[in-house]
Amino acid sequence: MAATFRALNLGWSAAGPDMTMKATEHELKTLLMDHLAGDPEAYRAFLEKVSVLLRQFVGRRLFRLRRSEQDVEDIVQETLIAIHARRHTYDGETPVTCDLFFTSISIACNRHFYFFWQILSDWNFLV
Repeated sequence: MAATFRALNLGWSAAGPDMTMKATEHELKTLLMDHLAGDPEAYRAFLEKVSVLLRQFVGRRLFRLRRSEQDVEDIVQETLIAIHARRHTYDGETPVTCDLFFTSISIACNRHFYFFWQILSDWNFLV
């Protein structure tokens, strides 16, 4: 029962998170390399899989901060734009998921910095 609960809530397989992440990494790397070789369908499939993965990753983290689904979607879209803008620089050696997660974390940190700064500036506690 616990394995099923984890699989439903976290997007992991019953085999555990490592098996799914390795399969996901290999699949994403293959799709991205196929796209760079000129296959447009591979890029469409890459973006679909990355979108699902990012929504799970960002959603879990922002849920703890009590942020809305719109905030999750904004960060996912900004991450997809950032990945799209620099996809031509991918070397095939770097793990794709590592780059995706780092980019989404950076974007989330920037957005939340501005969010908390707006709250503090509204308080006018420095006056």
